[in-house]
Amino acid sequence: MQASIIKNSIILLAVFFIEWWLIYYSPLNLSERVVALNVKINGVLLVGLIVTIFIFAQKSFLRKNPTATIFKLTVLGTTICIVAQIAFQAIRQPFLIVTSVNERFYYFLLGTIVVSVYGAILSFLVAFQLKTQKNRATYFTYYWFCTNSSCYIAFEYY
Repeated sequence: MQASIIKNSIILLAVFFIEWWLIYYSPLNLSERVVALNVKINGVLLVGLIVTIFIFAQKSFLRKNPTATIFKLTVLGTTICIVAQIAFQAIRQPFLIVTSVNERFYYFLLGTIVVSVYGAILSFLVAFQLKTQKNRATYFTYYWFCTNSSCYIAFEYY
């Protein structure tokens, strides 16, 4: 399990950097929000990428351990997200335009906690879908999750 966590945390960390570069530094000049849906593009992109990594990580873990529970799969995904977020937020700190160490610490904790909590929720949804194969309800939940909460509110501080 540790090798899976390390491997997928590194992949997720790379994805965080690619997404960060795409949104803030690339010459693509992406708009901040999808106007028709009023959701932030970085939130939609972040949720999609996290879910994709979780699907691959949990499927791989399930192939090796077919008796794994939903709880164990959720812990796997949550740990992957926490490790990647701690590394990402630590590396991101020099790029923040803030005046004090307290502000840096505030943004570090806020980014780590918020994204990790939403990562835990997404990890549970992926684990539930993989173990029960109830696709329709899970896809509706992803849609609701993206449009109502994470892409609009939670990733405001990412």
